[in-house]
Amino acid sequence: MMARPELHAAAELPGAMLLPHTATLPPVPLEHTTIAIDVVGPLATTQVTQCFRNSHTAPLDALYVFPLPAEAAVTGFRLRVGQRVIEGSLRPQAEAQASFEAAAARGADAALLARQRPNLFSLEVANLQPGELVETELNFFSQVPFDDGWFTLTMPTVVLPRYQPAAAPTGPKEGQVPLLPKDAPGHTLSMQISLDVGRKLQLETQGFPCETIEQRGRTLVRLSDPAAVPDRDALLRYRPAGEGYAAATFAYRAAGQAGATLLMLTPRALPSNAEILPRELLFVFDRSGSMAGDSIVQARNALRACLRALNPDDTFNIFPFDNVVEQLAPAPLPFTQAALDQADQFIAQIHARGGTEIAGAIGQALSQPRDPQRLRMIVFLTDGAVGNEDRVLQQLAAQLNEARVFAFGLGSAVNRFLLDRLATIGRGCAEYILNDEPIEPAVERFQRRAGMPLLRDLSVDWGGALVREALPEPLPDLYAGQPLVLLARYAATRDQATTVTIKGRTAQGSYSEQLALELPLATPDRGGAWAALPQLWARARLEALEDEARLAASEHSKHRDQAAALALEYGLLSAHTSFVAIEEAPADADGRRSDQKIVVPVHLPAGTRREAFEPEPGPLGGQHFAAMRVARSAALPKGLKSLASRSGMSAMLLGSAAADEDEGTAAMFAPSMAQADERSAAPCEPPRSAAQRREAALRFLGRTQGANGTWADDERATVLALLAFIHSGHSPTKGTFRPQVRRAATWLEQRPENPWINLALRALTGQLSPTQLSAAATTELETLGLSLNEISARQQNSGDGNGGVLGPKANPQRPDAMTIGLTACLALLV
Repeated sequence: MMARPELHAAAELPGAMLLPHTATLPPVPLEHTTIAIDVVGPLATTQVTQCFRNSHTAPLDALYVFPLPAEAAVTGFRLRVGQRVIEGSLRPQAEAQASFEAAAARGADAALLARQRPNLFSLEVANLQPGELVETELNFFSQVPFDDGWFTLTMPTVVLPRYQPAAAPTGPKEGQVPLLPKDAPGHTLSMQISLDVGRKLQLETQGFPCETIEQRGRTLVRLSDPAAVPDRDALLRYRPAGEGYAAATFAYRAAGQAGATLLMLTPRALPSNAEILPRELLFVFDRSGSMAGDSIVQARNALRACLRALNPDDTFNIFPFDNVVEQLAPAPLPFTQAALDQADQFIAQIHARGGTEIAGAIGQALSQPRDPQRLRMIVFLTDGAVGNEDRVLQQLAAQLNEARVFAFGLGSAVNRFLLDRLATIGRGCAEYILNDEPIEPAVERFQRRAGMPLLRDLSVDWGGALVREALPEPLPDLYAGQPLVLLARYAATRDQATTVTIKGRTAQGSYSEQLALELPLATPDRGGAWAALPQLWARARLEALEDEARLAASEHSKHRDQAAALALEYGLLSAHTSFVAIEEAPADADGRRSDQKIVVPVHLPAGTRREAFEPEPGPLGGQHFAAMRVARSAALPKGLKSLASRSGMSAMLLGSAAADEDEGTAAMFAPSMAQADERSAAPCEPPRSAAQRREAALRFLGRTQGANGTWADDERATVLALLAFIHSGHSPTKGTFRPQVRRAATWLEQRPENPWINLALRALTGQLSPTQLSAAATTELETLGLSLNEISARQQNSGDGNGGVLGPKANPQRPDAMTIGLTACLALLV
């Protein structure tokens, strides 16, 4: 993510705060965060309670920077001091900041909640008294995304420090937060989610171990550990039964106010069987320091899997970037085995290093001469840990030129706002893969969608209803499995019943679908999350205004004024409004004023390498410090700036690049990051369960298939791999690995008959039972004089060879026939 940091004496670090790396680090004032989420249908109501305690002998201030979902509509804030509750009020940002600073100077209890970025917030608490327990509570509403039949609720819990390029305009460096020293205790997390979504077919959790309880028609999901470490995103996926959310409408209207409606429609249009257009895929691969560890390995394997999913007429190129951009070849390569071998060797040499200069990578990829015979697609593989999102989005919009954009977000704390916006501007999709999550389902969705959209040129006819300001505008293209989701305001003097007509174009021709919509004059029987529909519409409108301002700088002041007025009208925290909670200072306030300030350090995001953000500890004046070299002109976030002005210190700007950063500095950092990758790729014990071992073996086979459909150009190994996929329920027409099965089947059907070919053809036509499929693997192992236990012990459980059964000299990037055969046998027998 950034160039190698250096140690400096404090006097040499203008604009940086030094954090001691010893056991004497002052206790963190934030003790615990409690998150309670209530889901009703497609809407979620969330309460976040943060508990601060001052264990010092004097008053202090605390500043905490934390993430929330970018789509969160924050509507409430309060401060609790002992038995006293201080309700927060929403004010224009400058007014809230001034009121907070004045209250802090008086010695009053005060807290300020501000938005630093679309998915990054700061909370400052002033004058925490010795031994005092203070709780802050914020509330927000959100719409749970629905895609491919699944709802996915994401709750981020930690900030990944973001890189700010030296060339970026001087301004606030939000998102730069100190990390907790290694093994130092930090704050903890508890979370509970209550689901009321009707009957469910399936429910999955990722990120944290969870337990599930069915209770009076609701499903409760909570973290197994009530004192978990907040160091990753928490994900809950659930798939409702039936077609209830394939076409659904919801409405809410308070008396005397404009109403709001939410419409969800998953089109019934079928994917096209027409000839697939040839594509030119340009993979923009993030190799910056923040990717070190699990993320870079996951990215390499995701790229290998994407290459195996290409079509015969596709071309591709790879652009690894940190603060230097390279590329695989001068021009896109055809999908051949020679090109795959070249790409595999190139990918194996990609290690994390340097800074996240994503704008330069976009510029280089999109400046390549375009092939008019192919549909150009830009595919990002990144954690999005950059601080200049606006510059990146502006550059993409300026250079896109009809290309489509897809993104894979990799890691435990991805900047989802950036990747979602990249995909929106590029009329594509974003996929997110946690470090411990299989990549193949996301790659399969990418392959299914990375052609022409299912529906284009959409329009909506509201049937004469008084509906206005429907969002999003313009309407997006839709890919297979994606719903059209609309939020709109409505006004009428009576109840309205209308028919909404959605029209568009598919590969087969025109498309039209209708949906009944009720728009009541008032909804007194509805409350809770439904009452948030007007605020969710307003949050979507604020997002649209920000997008317009981002891409039309000349009208920035007009958009700002509109956004500020809208946020105040609907009571929403925004870039232009903040919540402030203040209690009048008592008579003895002089002794309550703080002269100690602590910026709450955050946990190292799971799966990342500490080396990416700080150097190894070393002696410096009897104490060890971690500090980043920063540009002298670096400014501070508003919250950090106000805190620093009263304390004489400033925030540690993790990830700021010095103005004289160059390729040599990045190269100096590369060896330690490469070693970190190698440590993460070291062999270890096989996965614990048989199912995990089998799936890992299949994933290894899936990303090592040759361009011609074989494995290692070996007939026997190819048949064994095919049998392994069929044994696990995959076929040429179904399953995550159907492209691999289809390609292998095509090759085998062209081969002359022999016992192995006949075995494969019988398996493809369903003539073999699972027992007969497994028998082929048993016979193969007996021939080799090996046992299942022996090959299980060889299976890799991390790194580039994850899932493969490797011999002592095997190359995981170019596995031989023996490696393929043994891996397939394991998948068939385990």
